[in-house]
Amino acid sequence: MKLTYLACAFFVYGAAVSASPTDSAPTLKEVLTRLDEAAAKFHSMSGKITRVKHTAVLNNDDKESGIVYMRKNGAHLQALLDITEPDKKTSVVEGREVQVYYPNMKQVNIYDAGKNGEQLEQFLSLGFGTSGSDLEKTYTMRVVGTETVSGEKTVHLELIPKSPEATKVVKKVDLWIGEHNYPVQEKIYEPSGDYDLWTYTDVQINGNVRDQDVKLKLPNGVKRVYPQKS
Repeated sequence: MKLTYLACAFFVYGAAVSASPTDSAPTLKEVLTRLDEAAAKFHSMSGKITRVKHTAVLNNDDKESGIVYMRKNGAHLQALLDITEPDKKTSVVEGREVQVYYPNMKQVNIYDAGKNGEQLEQFLSLGFGTSGSDLEKTYTMRVVGTETVSGEKTVHLELIPKSPEATKVVKKVDLWIGEHNYPVQEKIYEPSGDYDLWTYTDVQINGNVRDQDVKLKLPNGVKRVYPQKS
């Protein structure tokens, strides 16, 4: 199973994004220092999320929205994405396992990220609990400039994976870091030209995200499917 599908099983199209050339952009070092400070304090997040999946060959955009929860458990990240529109589904990532539950089908698909588990966790936690120092080890980065996204002033960062294996899956990542040093928006580009645009709103950092908030709650009678084994 492709890593980008796993990550995107997890992560407002047309959000107002405007460049602000008159504003002085911070240096990359200043941004990374801010991210280091934010990562040291991070233990959880919750918020509303909108995802737009752009398919280049069809020039088509599919939009879905819901609620996301993330929680650090030791050195690892637990995450749950509850999509409510247009079609209900709930995705959970913990360690190397990804579960995607389709309530209308009464079915949960279970995937093993295998050797890509660490990369998957890195993609999911971009900007949320990942230090600037760790990003610098994994990506070649530059500050694009300052921009306003949905009314909030942000710093636009461009990240290109250093690993040749990673670039087979993700061409580059754009992050828009808000005034509280967490992402307001993320854009993940695939080599095919497809991309995923994630927009976060009503974000709460280090709120009361409980263990049960990042666990999948399945009713009786749900069919378990392992697509990688079929």
